[in-house]
Amino acid sequence: RWGSLYDALYGTDAISEEDGAEKGRGYNPVRGAKVIEWARNLLDGSAPLASGSHKDAAKYYIDGGKLAVKLQNGDVTGLKDEAGFVGYTGAADAPTGVLLVKNGMHFEIQIDASHPIGKDDGAH
Repeated sequence: RWGSLYDALYGTDAISEEDGAEKGRGYNPVRGAKVIEWARNLLDGSAPLASGSHKDAAKYYIDGGKLAVKLQNGDVTGLKDEAGFVGYTGAADAPTGVLLVKNGMHFEIQIDASHPIGKDDGAH
């Protein structure tokens, strides 16, 4: 079953409402930032980069059939285990989805700059 981790985290008590991160009726960018941080930590544990952290990702793209991640400092890296990259949707230079696998479980990074949380995520 596929579902949005961002949506699941945003709408539950998995993310604390402390320090201005209340759920409320509309989108709360403070809460959105906490969701992004939580998800990036999950990516660092499930699909670690060869160098750097998903928290510092500025762009995901495909180069030579492999996942490339441009970091905020301008460095480019890939997955520590390149076999974790399964595929992508959209254009190679600006994918809308990146499919990864770890221990037989697939998960997808969806990249949507038009979504309120995606708009606040530096890696769109």
